[in-house]
Amino acid sequence: MALMAKSEVPLVVAVARILQTTPNALARRYGASSRTGTRWNAGRTPSQPVLAAMARDVFAKDKALAAKLASAAETTLESLFPKPSPTAVALADAVVCAAADAMQVAPSAVRPALIAALARAKSLSLTLEALQASLTAERL
Repeated sequence: MALMAKSEVPLVVAVARILQTTPNALARRYGASSRTGTRWNAGRTPSQPVLAAMARDVFAKDKALAAKLASAAETTLESLFPKPSPTAVALADAVVCAAADAMQVAPSAVRPALIAALARAKSLSLTLEALQASLTAERL
């Protein structure tokens, strides 16, 4: 691990603040030891994959910090968050419309609920297949 320039030392501390944790807990979150968190706090830089993961995790709360982390990881936000292809956008719209039709509401009314549900499923490592099976299973 390389020693970070003094101007970069606050990156890990800033990430810890944004994610409401400590550098040691932050290290554990990214699969490193608490001792590594202490090293990060003392100026050591996380690996590029960890910096990229941090950028993804803070993006929604602090885009400027995410950009700095991506740069430190020698990547860009565009490569970390590629824009979906027009085909993917059209397919996503078809899914939203199917849900809206089933609920007999406008697509704009169901889109936020779908986004929230899919985000929760992703955070739980629940695949679409497992989610569908669970939702369609008979209730006891």
